[in-house]
Amino acid sequence: MTRQRPDDGRFDAPRTVSRRTALRTAGAAAVAAMTTFAGCSTDGAGSDSTPTDMETGDATGTNETSETDETDGSTETTEATQTEAADDEEWESWFEPTDNYDEFADHTGESEVTVMVGADGIEGPHAYEPPAIRVSPETTVVWEWTGAGGTHDVIDEDGGFESELVADEGHTFEQTFDEVGTTKYFCTPHKEMGMRGGIIVEE
Repeated sequence: MTRQRPDDGRFDAPRTVSRRTALRTAGAAAVAAMTTFAGCSTDGAGSDSTPTDMETGDATGTNETSETDETDGSTETTEATQTEAADDEEWESWFEPTDNYDEFADHTGESEVTVMVGADGIEGPHAYEPPAIRVSPETTVVWEWTGAGGTHDVIDEDGGFESELVADEGHTFEQTFDEVGTTKYFCTPHKEMGMRGGIIVEE
């Protein structure tokens, strides 16, 4: 749009932009554009090439596994079970001919336990009663003869103790068991008949 000067009545021509000004403007715009592009490229490279702490943490967390002792615990339990089963089989085999054997009588916590010698149970008075007992360490076991069934004795299968061969009623023989363990014993004349005994010493 043109306007008329009040003094001479001539019209102003449209103002032109010099070549130098145009070049400056274009150059500034180009620099700004390049700066903006470079900034975007730098930001992108930074996000693409540098892993964040969260990514690193996730990778580490995913790869790490915690080891437990469940396998060891399971193995120990299995071994204990197998040992108990083997012990049970051993005792069953030992007492196979013993008619009056059923299970181990629990006498743990008692300072003294009496076992009768020549009790009824195996083709007459040829048994120990009770034949199998559990006791605590430092328990004294006293064998007392009934006087029935002829002569009897008490012999440790491993040679730890040995009584006299006696038939007298009221005769006694005793042994104190100080340590945890097991003992098998028998009557020499009647072992094959099943006159056998067993002691388990446990805490």
